[in-house]
Amino acid sequence: KDKDKDKEKESERERGDKERESEKDKDKDKDKEKESERERGDKERESEKDKDKDKDKDKEKEKEKEKEKEKEKEKEKEKGEDIFLHSLYSKLIPAVRELPLYHKTIPLSYRFFEQLLGDFTPPGELHHLPMISMQDLHALGEACGIGSLKGVSKFTKLFDQLGSLLHFDEVAALKDTIVFDPLW
Repeated sequence: KDKDKDKEKESERERGDKERESEKDKDKDKDKEKESERERGDKERESEKDKDKDKDKDKEKEKEKEKEKEKEKEKEKEKGEDIFLHSLYSKLIPAVRELPLYHKTIPLSYRFFEQLLGDFTPPGELHHLPMISMQDLHALGEACGIGSLKGVSKFTKLFDQLGSLLHFDEVAALKDTIVFDPLW
């Protein structure tokens, strides 16, 4: 009987051990299942991140393509402008060389006079207008070494022809007025 009891106790212990082992195995299986779920979640998150990165890369590629297209358009435009400018230049230079004033030498005193005139501020109420009287122009001419009224008249005529100033010599009301900034 004792042996049977011992066997029974032994078998109960073994059953208990097996049950505990079975529960441990179940817990291990649950842990493995949770781990695999975590891994699946991590993979899904990584997959989403990869998709987002791919989208960002695609957007960057599109931006780069747009920039390249814009650069190509700029180059084409520049080529067109270069061709146009070259064509214009090749036609303009010979025409300018045929102008009577092209070969004319401009005295240094005239250049100095032009510079002084550019820095000139008219006195009085009309200080904001780029105009000067023939009398004031003659005074500036004397400061540059162009002493005579005839020399100042030559300067005025030449620079009127060059477009650096405007003098309406034939209009009686404007004969004494010179506009020294024609773009005004």
